[in-house]
Amino acid sequence: MWNAQAAQHALQSMVTAGLAFCFVCSTNLELRFGSKHRLSKCLFLTCEKCIPEQAEGSSSCPHSPRCPTFDVMLGENEYSQKSKLAEIKMTADEQPIKLRALLKSLSKCKWGEKSVVFSYWTTTLDLIESMFKSESITYTRIDGGMSGKKRTEAIDQFQRDGNIQVILVSITSGGTGLDLTAASRAYLMEPQWNPMIEEQAICRIYRMGQKRSVKIIRYRIRDSFEEKVVLLQDQKRDLAKITFSNAKLSEADLSASRLNHWDERYL
Repeated sequence: MWNAQAAQHALQSMVTAGLAFCFVCSTNLELRFGSKHRLSKCLFLTCEKCIPEQAEGSSSCPHSPRCPTFDVMLGENEYSQKSKLAEIKMTADEQPIKLRALLKSLSKCKWGEKSVVFSYWTTTLDLIESMFKSESITYTRIDGGMSGKKRTEAIDQFQRDGNIQVILVSITSGGTGLDLTAASRAYLMEPQWNPMIEEQAICRIYRMGQKRSVKIIRYRIRDSFEEKVVLLQDQKRDLAKITFSNAKLSEADLSASRLNHWDERYL
């Protein structure tokens, strides 16, 4: 049942997953404590600044009729609940397989060799942060819940402080506009639906001013939906080549294009 309590729980889940963004202005709402927002049953979230543009009790969701909505408020308890993941202490057996693989790879790095760890999920970054604390790995972090000043400080620390080994980056907030050329390794913890998100993230390291060889490590679980995501990435790249090619499209190319659209829709 969609009611005020369900809407509040849904907001908390969105914060935990790092998905608390206003769908109208794209503002990250994770740290907007005490402000009233509006959330529809289809999880269309609107911030307090964009609410006046809507009628009372309505939303700008794409459905017709409009989905029912409730006002929700983000309190500090929701954010602290999210932050608790970074305080979890895990034994080696309790660590997820990707985290164990990441730790093994980082242990082979020479001192002074810096790495960037990208993930879409802030919960994944929280768990990695917990592991780093247990393993005494020096790190810093940037995600959508940080102010611009804090983000700049974290990046400067990573770029200039030789004692910082790793920077954890939310791929949606760190894909563009960052200079992470101090790193020579990039870890992508999961494949993205849009392959360009990964490419933009990698370009934060492999860009003008980079004097080191850059190694990219991508993690995915065998025989899981992640393999389907990787296949979809390849199809999207092929479709982009067909779309922007100056050559005349053959019937086979057009068929492949239609097939790619079908696969994406029914994935």
